[in-house]
Amino acid sequence: MITAAFLLLLLPIALLFANPIVRPIRQLALENDKVRRREFARVVRVDTHVKELDELSESMMNMVAAIQAHELAQRALMDAIIELIAQAIDDKSAYTGGHCKRVPELALMLAKHASASDLPAFRNFCLESDDQWREFRIAAWLHDCRQDHDTRAHRRQGQ
Repeated sequence: MITAAFLLLLLPIALLFANPIVRPIRQLALENDKVRRREFARVVRVDTHVKELDELSESMMNMVAAIQAHELAQRALMDAIIELIAQAIDDKSAYTGGHCKRVPELALMLAKHASASDLPAFRNFCLESDDQWREFRIAAWLHDCRQDHDTRAHRRQGQ
């Protein structure tokens, strides 16, 4: 009985001493969830006096920066490939004269005005996130790809 009572008295002290380790581990787990959800801008460094956890937090921040840089490089590569495809389609015909480059510029201008408009026709049109704008821009760049494919298919079928 005495031993059990002594252990119960020591429990709050043990919890008090464990808190400097447990608290940053829980915070790091929350930051890890942000990385998993790709919420890189919301990831913050966890300050702790435990050297290993502090190093882990610093490593996580470096990892986030590396993932963001890699993602931006991949997007830039994909955008360059898309623009190259559009340019190849544009170069096939002397009559288009930069059509595949002008359409995305015009489409983005129209989308910006439509997204900001209060007119009833555009009430439900709103591009808010960077991902939505990127998808719209990619669609504008690739607008002739399907059309070009369909045109060739119709020619082969004699239509």
